[in-house]
Amino acid sequence: MKKRGISLIVLIITIIVVIILAAVVILTLSKNNPIESAKEARFKEDVRTFQDELALTVSKQYTTSGGHRDEKISTSNFDEIKEYIPSFSEKYRGKLVIQDDELAYSYKVTENEETYLVGLNVKKENMNYITEGLLLHLDGINNTRNGHSDTTTVWEDLSGNNNDFNLNKFDGTGASGWQEKSLKFDGVNDYLVSKDIFDFNNTDALTIQFVDLNGEIYSNEKVVLIFESSNNCNNNQKAFIIHLNEWGNKKITFSTQQNGYNIQHDSDELIAGESMMYTLTFDAKNGYNNYFSLYKNIMKRAITKESRFIKNMDNFTFNSYPMYIGARAGNSYFCKMNFASVRIYNRVLTEEEIKHNYEIDKARFGI
Repeated sequence: MKKRGISLIVLIITIIVVIILAAVVILTLSKNNPIESAKEARFKEDVRTFQDELALTVSKQYTTSGGHRDEKISTSNFDEIKEYIPSFSEKYRGKLVIQDDELAYSYKVTENEETYLVGLNVKKENMNYITEGLLLHLDGINNTRNGHSDTTTVWEDLSGNNNDFNLNKFDGTGASGWQEKSLKFDGVNDYLVSKDIFDFNNTDALTIQFVDLNGEIYSNEKVVLIFESSNNCNNNQKAFIIHLNEWGNKKITFSTQQNGYNIQHDSDELIAGESMMYTLTFDAKNGYNNYFSLYKNIMKRAITKESRFIKNMDNFTFNSYPMYIGARAGNSYFCKMNFASVRIYNRVLTEEEIKHNYEIDKARFGI
């Protein structure tokens, strides 16, 4: 009679395989993993080399300029970095930058790489919002130029252009007024309006970025105004509105008053319940090739070619009117929202610039 069971050879092989697998797991989790140790050593060696080459470049500039330099080296452009650090390689593109004559790291590094860099006294890149063409910067954390105030009735512009906004009919409650990082609109009767005429200086391009916390843009009405540059958008030529259209779905729509009634140029659905940075860009420099684009965080929305073209806008430029946020001329179409940040530019930001601003908002407001 044959006995069934596992043969000794099979058992030995099984034990060996288990031991090997256990060793692999232990090495993977252990700081003594030779593969990871080799990667760490190579990474640190590269960084030290970059630091030495950059220091040599700075030293040469001091020597050739007679000990005087007008400004320090700061760049995140790969080709420019290569000029200052000859051995800088493609695999470090976007991860390492130069800031004030020193090597710095960006948000793109991995957790392990950040640990190595901190050990080498490399500092994290000090990121600031894009400022070229910036007309307005409202920030919920620093809602005044001297920091945060829970009682201020003016949301102060941080762009340096003094485009401050007055708060109207905010009652200071949890539903209407200042929060820790934002300003809540109740959708009933509160709104913002610029203290002075908002000067677009006849620009033919715009970028508007805003952060809505917790996806609270909402209304009981079919249409509400998020932004309005106009006294009355039904009568003012070269005015514009950005509104939430609830016929069917919640959608952000860009419209102008040009050659007639508000012309809807494009729209895309909001994502309810999620904190989000929205970026809307308008380019009216190219006649019938003008376009509108919408980004949620950094994702460009799939918009049909027909709808994204801005029609009837040959030689269009935006004029200067009062700017309203959250209502039409302070009289109707009130919008419920929770704004942490608003930025307006007189040009179209590149996708890289949009991503740059998003990374700051993401860290600052937890979106």
